[in-house]
Amino acid sequence: MGREPRAETGGERGVELRVMSWNLDGLGYAWEARSRAAFKCIEQERPDVVLLQELRRSACKVAAFVEAFGAAFVVVVPTGVAQEEICCAVMLRQGVVRLVRKVWTPFASSNMGRGVLEVYVHVARAAGRVVLVATTHLESGVAAARERVEQLRTVLGRAGGSRLPALIGGDLNLR
Repeated sequence: MGREPRAETGGERGVELRVMSWNLDGLGYAWEARSRAAFKCIEQERPDVVLLQELRRSACKVAAFVEAFGAAFVVVVPTGVAQEEICCAVMLRQGVVRLVRKVWTPFASSNMGRGVLEVYVHVARAAGRVVLVATTHLESGVAAARERVEQLRTVLGRAGGSRLPALIGGDLNLR
């Protein structure tokens, strides 16, 4: 995790946010162990925004993050995703960033139910400036290489078209 990610446009001062990204179920490791590690890292590093991948919308998984951090964060999950589908989520630290709106865009030709979650936020320490924060989990596996490239093009195109400072993160499967 970088300490001072910046987004700058024109001659304006950049927006500073502490950001963390975490895949909670990467390569089949135990969700409980990975979530405990994520909880500990979030507590230690105190990020403003946390990008999560491979989080199930089922109440027990999202509720674990809400319970662990109480009123410190708002957990934003996509709408239109089935409870047991694996998806992305974004945690926003209260008092630092405030949700303006969210947009979930499924990738049309994904075989894995993947998409991009765009979260537009006001950043308190930047005089309420709006920033686009997006998280995604691109298709995995060698056979999905072309699809992954198309998904990345979709993400970059949506961020570039917003005309806002943008931060894109997630599991891009670029190994």
